[in-house]
Amino acid sequence: HDTETDIKIDIMMNKTSELYHSNMLLQYAMVDPNFLKIAHFLKAWNNELAKGPNHWSKRLNNFTIYMMLIAFMQREKILPNLQALAKMNKHVII
Repeated sequence: HDTETDIKIDIMMNKTSELYHSNMLLQYAMVDPNFLKIAHFLKAWNNELAKGPNHWSKRLNNFTIYMMLIAFMQREKILPNLQALAKMNKHVII
């Protein structure tokens, strides 16, 4: 968290899997803008659950929340499978 600009940031070095994960999340956000809105809501809800004693044992990490949301939205036919879109040449970068 940058205290001068009040911007929350993550800095990663040599973590290629995180870059692929971030790209995947961006692709889903581009397919359906509601994905990002719901993800932000779930993150805030998860952070509220984590307040108090033993807070880390009550909290899911953010990537777990994203994966659960993607699975739910795919099951409900809201989000597509990115690999299937890429095979159909739908301008998806994976």
